[in-house]
Amino acid sequence: MGARTKRIPADPRQSEEDWEIDGRLRVLRQLAGNRFLQGNLLNALQQTTVEDVQLIRLRVEQLYIVVEGTKSRTKRRHVLIPGRLPTATERIVVNSRALIPRPTPATR
Repeated sequence: MGARTKRIPADPRQSEEDWEIDGRLRVLRQLAGNRFLQGNLLNALQQTTVEDVQLIRLRVEQLYIVVEGTKSRTKRRHVLIPGRLPTATERIVVNSRALIPRPTPATR
């Protein structure tokens, strides 16, 4: 009938660990859904050619930095200090090495 039953773990810490794992998986799915990782880069490399240049090495670093948000709080005299929203920063570094052959006397 499509109804689901909720599993109640015997160990209370297990549900907390499951919740943490589910949260991490959700973030990974979100990041993967927003990007095709290096698909655009590889597609551009496939379609771009430079005469007499051979790409011999390509290194791509993709890093995600996730900062959790903070809650709003009140200070003395009921001054509201707004919280920060959670942020995620993506950093991509591409290093490449190419080989340009030296001209031979026959090609000069």
